[in-house]
Amino acid sequence: MESTLRTKDAVLETVKDLLPIIKEHRDNGERERRVSDAVVNAMKEAGLFKLWIPRELGGDEIDLPALLEVVEEISATDAAAGWVLANVVGNNIQSAFLPLKGAQEVYGSDPAAPNAGAFAPRGRAIPVEGGYRLTGRWPLVSGCHHAKWLGMGALVFDGDAPRMGQHGAPDLKIMLLPSTECEVLDTWYSAGMRGTGSTDVAVNDAFVPEHRVFSALEGEPRVSGALYRPWYISLI
Repeated sequence: MESTLRTKDAVLETVKDLLPIIKEHRDNGERERRVSDAVVNAMKEAGLFKLWIPRELGGDEIDLPALLEVVEEISATDAAAGWVLANVVGNNIQSAFLPLKGAQEVYGSDPAAPNAGAFAPRGRAIPVEGGYRLTGRWPLVSGCHHAKWLGMGALVFDGDAPRMGQHGAPDLKIMLLPSTECEVLDTWYSAGMRGTGSTDVAVNDAFVPEHRVFSALEGEPRVSGALYRPWYISLI
């Protein structure tokens, strides 16, 4: 389902068409403490959430400077909407690092869908046959209310001790789960940026198959595009 890459100018022109919708719902987002459904749906229809997904999965592979212009344009109207867009797009970079089976499962059917997550290693992952059992709680998961999938950071444990990776650092994995297997908690009561919906998310003993897991510190991109050459952590 390889897509035709959009130019930066084409994407920015699309963004300009969205600004009246974003402005109209800005105050409502502040009241509800998350970006409004209308704004998220408009950004999805405009294909903004797939800007960093590989072309082979239906994405645009737009470069970093172009993405920054898109985020700046939206943030000038609503900082919360710009923040959530940047977080969702950054989170979707994992589509290039997941095993192909996992990437196709998560992104292949609907590359335009919003997905959220938290890199912080607040999860505890226990290896089991075919994958891991994941438990944890993560703060500041911007965009989680609208996410179809959530990518959560977790340390792999062998017994009571964290497993160490090849280079002497803890074995930090990113694990993707359907949002239906996660609990979105009501913890976001900030003084500013209320509309980001950056609340806590909890997972309780969920099974995550190996094909939806990759190493945050040692994983290599599965695709060869220039966008994905930097280290995963540097991109998010």
